[in-house]
Amino acid sequence: MEKTFKYSHLEDLKGHQSGIYSLMQGEEANELISCGGDGVIKAWKILDHSTSKVIGNLKEVIFSMIKSPEKGVYLFGTMNGHIYQIDRNSNEVKKFENLHRSGVFDMIFLSDNRLATIGGDGMLKTWEFPSLNPIHQVLVSDKKLRSFDLNKELGHLAIGAIDGTVSILDVKNLKLIMRFKAHDRGVYLTRFHPHKKMLITGCIEGVINFWKTDTDYKHIYQRSVHQSTVYGFDHHKWDNMYVTVSKDKSIKIWEPTFDIPTTINKFTGAGHSHSVNAVCWLLNGVLATAGDDRVIKLWDVKES
Repeated sequence: MEKTFKYSHLEDLKGHQSGIYSLMQGEEANELISCGGDGVIKAWKILDHSTSKVIGNLKEVIFSMIKSPEKGVYLFGTMNGHIYQIDRNSNEVKKFENLHRSGVFDMIFLSDNRLATIGGDGMLKTWEFPSLNPIHQVLVSDKKLRSFDLNKELGHLAIGAIDGTVSILDVKNLKLIMRFKAHDRGVYLTRFHPHKKMLITGCIEGVINFWKTDTDYKHIYQRSVHQSTVYGFDHHKWDNMYVTVSKDKSIKIWEPTFDIPTTINKFTGAGHSHSVNAVCWLLNGVLATAGDDRVIKLWDVKES
């Protein structure tokens, strides 16, 4: 029997002066980190009436962020190809310049001392951490690379490119294992399924494809889930609920078969008025979404 969900809008968090591009779980279950076009990084305490404080202002457009293995140390990738390191323990800020020739769109720690980044220059690069001295680089595509993900069990990196291809690389040596055409147009979402042997890819046309990782990434099925670019995917850490967000201004909550979603948009009340760029299901169970309307929206989602 298919699951259905009910949701309620909890709160709007305002304060950013431009579109919000990234959300991340903070150090505590009720802490949310946000950043975007205004270069400001905010830490929110999600309570009955949420509060925030600025933990950094980079004065650059921020596309991506990641927590490092060191508690309280975060990395931020910018539109100009720089990476900033902020230590919340000491408030120290370090700038590493021109690591990519274009935006740093995504970052992953391959190990505690090895960081991987992808950018608008089509390059995958790895760096020593915390020095960020270069280790290796691979030209994956002559188009932008917008998202990638790591499957530690397989030892695979899956990288989506704007030309519609997905490249699978060996995480140990960054050698290409295979490349396949995943979508007719740009891939903006590349995620290994958190519980199943599947790779999920989403594209500019609002389509999600599912690929079986234990049979050479054989295509399983396709879902037309949004009317425009799929920007984000996350899952509830304990319950079988999944979420996608899109440029079409909607948020969709899915059960495991990804058949009929519960949709949140501006027409159903309290939804976003512009593109939804980022999503994070917090450890305290609150769903957070954010986008070009400069607002973070908090939701309570439950199985009905």
